[in-house]
Amino acid sequence: MQTKWNFKSLIVGGNTYKIDGYNIWDYEWRYLPSNIKVMDPQYKQEFKLDIIEFNVKENLVRFGLVEFSNNIYGIYEEQNTNKKK
Repeated sequence: MQTKWNFKSLIVGGNTYKIDGYNIWDYEWRYLPSNIKVMDPQYKQEFKLDIIEFNVKENLVRFGLVEFSNNIYGIYEEQNTNKKK
């Protein structure tokens, strides 16, 4: 299985953004080691995507975050894809 990261939203830091009903700013994040590069959807500039996860009870929430400019963030969510050989 391969993971593809899709751009979802551009937000100001601290503004509500929910994944599976959980506001990402309300939880303690764990940064995962990653080497994923994404393109800014507007200006097509390359950025390093930070992969972040947090737990809520027994749920694991994972998303990607890029700071495009001071306190302006791009949110990416993963989409699992199956490639047939």
